[in-house]
Amino acid sequence: MFAVDFAIPLMYLNKMGIWASIKEILQLFKNNIWEFIIYIFTKLMLSVAQGILSVILLIPLMIVWLIQLGILGLGAWIISSLFNITLANIGILGWILIGIVIFVIFILFLFSVKLVTLPIPIFFRLYSLMFLINFHESIGDSELLKQFKYTVPSKRKTS
Repeated sequence: MFAVDFAIPLMYLNKMGIWASIKEILQLFKNNIWEFIIYIFTKLMLSVAQGILSVILLIPLMIVWLIQLGILGLGAWIISSLFNITLANIGILGWILIGIVIFVIFILFLFSVKLVTLPIPIFFRLYSLMFLINFHESIGDSELLKQFKYTVPSKRKTS
């Protein structure tokens, strides 16, 4: 978790290797242990919420897709009834056409699922970066953040 959330962004922004960035993360962890423990707990709770939210978002999407597939199946049944077409006499070209239609429907379904759930992993990526900004000065001053017009909040004073 720490490698993906913290070490890789440090590698990119500071142009350093994996071991150097892991050493920096471990040093930050030692200096701010309670903040990192709260981060881990918060991320765990947010992961549970992510699962619940994904199910809540995907159930209506699946219902919409089932309705569309039902309409498509009804249309195919009506056309096959009108022209007296059965599965036994459609031939190899008919089976290829059915396979292509099923493949396109499957790809469109996967695309719609990814489109609906995409904001969730984006939030987690930004959550870890914003957490890291509070503890690592080189990220707060990076050109990457200046492009997004993000200003780092003032550092907390430790007593």
